[in-house]
Amino acid sequence: DLCAFTREEVRELLAPLGTNFVSTNNGLYYEFSAGDGVRAIVLDSYVQSVIGPAGGLKGFRESAHFLASHNPNIIEEDPARPSTSLPKGWLHNLEATQYRFVPFNGGLGETQREWLRIVLQDA
Repeated sequence: DLCAFTREEVRELLAPLGTNFVSTNNGLYYEFSAGDGVRAIVLDSYVQSVIGPAGGLKGFRESAHFLASHNPNIIEEDPARPSTSLPKGWLHNLEATQYRFVPFNGGLGETQREWLRIVLQDA
């Protein structure tokens, strides 16, 4: 749980289990054998995020820019603060399909999505 632990703490806790992590830009995602013929994939859904992004300040800025480019209610310099002038905050005048572009959501990022494509192709 990335809300209760840092990515480094999760790595340390799971290392004795022989987990092979893929770590790029401090993201934490991996696959493992969950039994005979069963593989499990664990993804880091906050690699691209303004909530403790894996990429640090650079990741925060990239994520804030991405959100602001998809949601006019996002203040790029402070994406976690909705405008007080908007009655619905981040969701003001958005179509339901745009609700995903808010600061409390996260994303996998391109590097992790490419890793996932490869893992699924090899399955």
